[in-house]
Amino acid sequence: MEKLQIVDSKHPLLTTKLDPFDFNNPIMDPKELATKMVDIVRKYKLTAISANEVGINTRLVLLDTDPIYAMFNPSVTNTFGDDVYLEETDISRSDIVCKVKRPSGVRIRFQNVDGSFTAHKFVGLTARNLLHHIDNINGIVFYNKATGFHRQQALKHRKKLSGVK
Repeated sequence: MEKLQIVDSKHPLLTTKLDPFDFNNPIMDPKELATKMVDIVRKYKLTAISANEVGINTRLVLLDTDPIYAMFNPSVTNTFGDDVYLEETDISRSDIVCKVKRPSGVRIRFQNVDGSFTAHKFVGLTARNLLHHIDNINGIVFYNKATGFHRQQALKHRKKLSGVK
């Protein structure tokens, strides 16, 4: 497989619920795919990326922390903590910054690169980042989770930056 690249904001996979990763009939070796995703997050200095952001139709979120998590077929099993509004953006839509409300903690169940199941709790910005990317693999764009007011503010700011009146 060739090198992965970030897709354009109009790529159809960005608004598509992705197919599960099938360990019995994989689209490619899961370790190779995870390694290529690590290369992308490090190249662009990201903390996480979802497979659709590099044009791959499979449910995978890569979180570049210590340890690195390659989360195949992740699902949110629980959220907890206070809901917090913070600004979000996306590597494919970096011209839009929008406030989105998300819970401060999340428990996620997923499969590792070997196909085994595990679950972990995450809090703070890591939880927010994972919720954002799980939305991505479900075809949900971050600014569609914002209030109408916050979407309007983001669009107004975007026009101002681009020089459009």
